[in-house]
Amino acid sequence: MKKISIFWMMMCLFGITAQAQLTNDGFYRVKNVKTARYISIIDNKGSIDVASTQADLGAILTYKYFETVAADPGSIIYFKKMGSEWDLIGQGTSVYDMVGITIQVIDLGHNMYRAFKSASGVSRYLFDLDNVNRDVGKVLTTGQLNSGTANWYIIPVADADEQYLAVTPDVKVGDFYYTTSYTSYGYTFNNASSKAYYIDKIDGGAALWKEVVGEVPPATPVIIQSNSNDLTANKITPKLTTPTSVSGNKLSGTYFCSGVQSHVNRVEFNPSTMRVLGRLSDGSLGFIKAADLQYIPHNTAWINVPANSPDEIKIMNEEEYQQYKEQERLKTPVTLTAVNLTREYGEENPELRYTVRGTLIGGEPELSCEATPRSPVGVYPIVVSRGTIQNLTPELVNGTLTITKAPLTIKTKDYTRQYGLANPEVELFYEGFKNGENYRALPPTTVTINADKTSSPGEYDIVLSETTSQNYEITHQNAKLTITQAPLVISVGDYFREYNEPDPVFEINYTGFRNYETAANLTKRPTAKVQGDTSNEAGGTYPIIVSGAESPNYFITYKNGSLTVGKYDGIQDVTLDGTAEVYTLSGARVFNNGNANGRLPKGIYVIKGKKIVVR
Repeated sequence: MKKISIFWMMMCLFGITAQAQLTNDGFYRVKNVKTARYISIIDNKGSIDVASTQADLGAILTYKYFETVAADPGSIIYFKKMGSEWDLIGQGTSVYDMVGITIQVIDLGHNMYRAFKSASGVSRYLFDLDNVNRDVGKVLTTGQLNSGTANWYIIPVADADEQYLAVTPDVKVGDFYYTTSYTSYGYTFNNASSKAYYIDKIDGGAALWKEVVGEVPPATPVIIQSNSNDLTANKITPKLTTPTSVSGNKLSGTYFCSGVQSHVNRVEFNPSTMRVLGRLSDGSLGFIKAADLQYIPHNTAWINVPANSPDEIKIMNEEEYQQYKEQERLKTPVTLTAVNLTREYGEENPELRYTVRGTLIGGEPELSCEATPRSPVGVYPIVVSRGTIQNLTPELVNGTLTITKAPLTIKTKDYTRQYGLANPEVELFYEGFKNGENYRALPPTTVTINADKTSSPGEYDIVLSETTSQNYEITHQNAKLTITQAPLVISVGDYFREYNEPDPVFEINYTGFRNYETAANLTKRPTAKVQGDTSNEAGGTYPIIVSGAESPNYFITYKNGSLTVGKYDGIQDVTLDGTAEVYTLSGARVFNNGNANGRLPKGIYVIKGKKIVVR
């Protein structure tokens, strides 16, 4: 007992042909004599037990009407002679390669044949479902040989009616019709205007197609272009040759889309990673994310794409693809951001700069800022515009120029004055003005000195007020007023007395008092004293020394005087004789009444013969 796979069953069916027609290898269809249904391979699964009635032939169905199979690659079988039997090839399978057997054929005459295989003394024939009214039948291994359902016609594939093979375009774009095809055999077009293409590259939203020149190789998924959707205008001729397959084809194909129980063999459409041929929203040809497609149809093709690919991928020729690539290159994302800058008021703008995130294909942006050296303190936009940038959609991010206050110093100098004088007029100096400005650009600065005419000597702050400005950061540098002691001169005059007379009272004089002050304002008054021994009978001149004055407000200098003492002449008594005449002695006048207009030393003087006694 031997189990043979469904591939054997497929080929067995295809091998039922007129013996005269099987003298050469070739492509054929198989049609049941009684039911008029054509065989089609929908799957590559199943099994048959030749020595029993157990079989699973669900991979082979039969279809009524030629139009049903005219464009069905599953209805085409390639017969290959192997001795007296046949190897049958179709939909990417081979009986001999799969199970190591070949098919036996019985010629019934009148172009009718039966197919069987014997194993272990048991022969199994292939029957169509004995129900001529059904449009779709199935192949069985049991039935009545005399019923006619085991009898089959062979139909060589040719251009004649009910013998041709065609493709069915299903997408119309412009003046052309398109479809995808995936067959296990190679073929050529009968219509010279028809063309086949493969997908050489897929890049984002573009797919580059290239023409398949000459024969379409076996097992090559392609896109077919024709100028009509009429089957008879889209005939193809299967070929026995095996040209070099297309290298790098991005199309994927499937032979089957079967949902038959135990023969489920289909490619589920994944809208995230698959696209199928269709008409794009702009009317062009391409691949789409079909909303209502669940499974890829049999003998068609699709493309696999990365997740998050565009819903639509446009098919392009080489020139269009290169243009697209250039456009995509120009779409390279890039972000250009102006660098935030800072400068002081009154300065020129610094060089405007930018940073690049991404790839800058070519060119440079244009940066501008409306701020000038005279612009007030504040924040100003640095505007980024395209300039000569080649990227199509650059992201341009503006920056800011922050103008800060310029440093400005207001200062004055140190001053000195004497006690009792008015404060000096303070002069202000400015360092840092911009744009040719001067003090008029600022509010007035107030100068405060906590000292007046009566302030004692010492140091006093010259304080400048905290002036504010929109455009300047002002620093005030204060100074010092030093009040010094006022000069005060204390002096005494010159005096005379006769020998042995008492000293006169010395009058002290002052020059330099301020603020209407007098000697009473001194913290200590001065004294005037004669320096030296004035009792010398020879007389002489002696200094009158002034000293001892004290005051915090005055720098005191002294101007001394002198005392002249007359010399002693030896006369002890002087008596006035009462005459009326006036006598002069050593500068003193003496009256006759005895009253002296001056002081004379005690003694006796003789003046003009007159005796004068001074006691």
